[in-house]
Amino acid sequence: MFPEDSSSFMADFGSPVICKRTGTTTTALFDQPDREVLGGRAQSRAYCIEYPASDLVGLVRGDTVLIGIGPGWGFDASGFRLKYNGPNPGSADSGEFRVIAPPDLLDDGLFMHADLERL
Repeated sequence: MFPEDSSSFMADFGSPVICKRTGTTTTALFDQPDREVLGGRAQSRAYCIEYPASDLVGLVRGDTVLIGIGPGWGFDASGFRLKYNGPNPGSADSGEFRVIAPPDLLDDGLFMHADLERL
């Protein structure tokens, strides 16, 4: 899926994620339902994250995660809170999500997938 080091890709396209129960953090690929139907069907119909398997260890069904959605989000100086650094604070979006199924290890063994619902 990625070269040996995916950190630059995740820095460019990832969203910061905090597990509220454990306080652990990661940068994950976030997917959400499409707002438009393309070619007669939605391409994406659910919320989910994909994150390095070595991060968010212990994430389980029922956990709540906080996600900074879209570009401009990162962690503050403490590394445990979200901070928006983008050019347009009025368009900043973040949210709390509940993990609705046990996270699965993806085929490559390097990433996990977790299905979510927005709270």
